[in-house]
Amino acid sequence: MAETPRQADKKRPNINDLLSLGDDELISESDVAHALDKTVGTLRAWASRRRGPPRTCIGRDVWYRAGSFRRWVRERERNFSTSTAA
Repeated sequence: MAETPRQADKKRPNINDLLSLGDDELISESDVAHALDKTVGTLRAWASRRRGPPRTCIGRDVWYRAGSFRRWVRERERNFSTSTAA
């Protein structure tokens, strides 16, 4: 019996899965795109503008080191406090 798209999607890593990997583990381009809820095309556009996470190209394959990806995510952390001083 074939998997439904929803069943296949459940096997894809989410961002927390990727952030918990060892520093030197490699993450595929499609897994990073899925975890960030972006398309592979968006990741490639970011890379062309040097905006996305650091990546490694091996042949035609694109990989992201987990440690570099984790640092990139943390660098984007912002405090969006809604409280204001009176």
